[in-house]
Amino acid sequence: MPNQNNFRNLKNLLTKHWEVFFFLAGFVFDIFTLGEIDETWNITSQSLYLFLASVLLYFEFKTINPEKIRNSKVWSFFIKYYDGIFHFLIGSLISVFTLFYFKSTSFVTSFIFIAFILFIMIANELPIFVRLGRIFKSFLLGLCTCSFFTYIVPLLMKEIGRTPFFIGIVTSLTLLFFVYLIYSKFSEDKVFNHFLLPSFGACFLFLSLYIFKILPPVPLAIKDIGVYQKIEKIDGQYNCYHQRIWWQFWKKGDQDFYLNKKSRVHVFFTLYSPSNFSDSVIVRWSKRSKKGWIKYDDIPIKITGGRKKGFRGIAYKEKIVSGEWKVSVRSKDLREIGRIKINVYPEEFRDPLVVLSKDVF
Repeated sequence: MPNQNNFRNLKNLLTKHWEVFFFLAGFVFDIFTLGEIDETWNITSQSLYLFLASVLLYFEFKTINPEKIRNSKVWSFFIKYYDGIFHFLIGSLISVFTLFYFKSTSFVTSFIFIAFILFIMIANELPIFVRLGRIFKSFLLGLCTCSFFTYIVPLLMKEIGRTPFFIGIVTSLTLLFFVYLIYSKFSEDKVFNHFLLPSFGACFLFLSLYIFKILPPVPLAIKDIGVYQKIEKIDGQYNCYHQRIWWQFWKKGDQDFYLNKKSRVHVFFTLYSPSNFSDSVIVRWSKRSKKGWIKYDDIPIKITGGRKKGFRGIAYKEKIVSGEWKVSVRSKDLREIGRIKINVYPEEFRDPLVVLSKDVF
């Protein structure tokens, strides 16, 4: 029977790839339920997921009496599905952190992290990683622990930078070592090699990504950024004027900027930062040359958190010359949050179809 065969094939597929479906289910679940990074519900649920994942991983190291499983339906059910539940919890945590990273950096760095997460999802089904078993699971738990504390500590300290990051790493290592001591107390089955080393390895990977400025500056996130001719603040609103051909809707303001003697290039951005957050960002102006990007200015801007639509910041540059420019918004430790490119042309190159328009923030 064709229908029965199709159903049987689907059932076999689900059974064979049970863990990865749980992993992806956790990812999809959080895409639709995730709020802002500093919401109490998010922090509470992630803490609970980390705790439960640590408890479930313990059973990878504990030898369970087969008689106990045979004589208890509860134990039988638990042993059958706890692996899938672990993957669901880890999938949810990784999806949360991935979405936060995606919001907190420019496309290039986001792409690197998305590729990294996809690799983890695929690796979860590759035979070489399946054979690693609890080693890979310990690595995932370490990765999630570091992700959690390297954004929780900046939230608590109300600033971002080297000190909050390193405190987050040390906190993660301390907690993972405490979990290792608990596992070791009840099991001597290679806990050091199969749990402590891979989980610590994930933390040192995080540290390496930070040193090379690949790790996004969570919890800060650019909501919008654009280039404008003139900016006015009226009754608490920013009127940002730009000249752009009407059909180039994908461009943010005057990304094609036409110079005259009085020109001043304005960059306006909105930046999400958590409530009670008080820190600063750096707006970097760079120009492309034959040797690559040359830095011209680093402009510090004090930011405050709590505004739902994001902190509004302005940076401008006078006496700008023709060429290709890049303006990047960076954290104090110079990790990129967002960027925009500007092509600057002489006034006589202006297209006659451009009209003066206004964006309001």
